[in-house]
Amino acid sequence: MKKVKERLKHLREKFGRTKRELSEATGIKETTIDDIEAGAIPGNELEWALIEAYFDYRNNGNGVIYSYDSDELINEVKEDIELYGENTPCFIIYEIIDDRFIFTDYGLIGEDDFELQAGERKVQTTLSEALEIFEKQNKI
Repeated sequence: MKKVKERLKHLREKFGRTKRELSEATGIKETTIDDIEAGAIPGNELEWALIEAYFDYRNNGNGVIYSYDSDELINEVKEDIELYGENTPCFIIYEIIDDRFIFTDYGLIGEDDFELQAGERKVQTTLSEALEIFEKQNKI
C-alpha cells in the first residue's frame, strides 16, 4: 500500500496539483484521494484509470472546464439499474478536453463494443458508479 500512496502523491506534486484540483478534474471524491495518500485504501480500478489518464494528459492540458449535459445518460443508467441492478458491470466512455474529463456515453459489458472515436477512452465500472459520475458531471 505504501507504493500506492507514494505514487499518487508523487504524481500530484510532479504536476503541481492539489487534492481538490485532482478531485474536481477526475470526479473522485477528495476524501478518497486523502485516503489513498494516507494508505488507508488502495483505490479501485476506475479511480486509478481516471488518475492515470489525467496525469498522462496533463502534459498538454490548460485547465479550462467544460460542462456536459448528462440528463439523458442519467435517465438511461437509472433504467438499466432497475433492469439489471446497480452492481452490473459497464464501461464509460470519456474524453479529456483541456484538462477536464467529459463522460459522453456508457455501455453494458457484453453488449456490442462501442467503436471509440479519436481521443475517446473507456474504463470499466458498475452502473451505480457510472450514475454517480454522470450526476456529478451534470452539476458543473
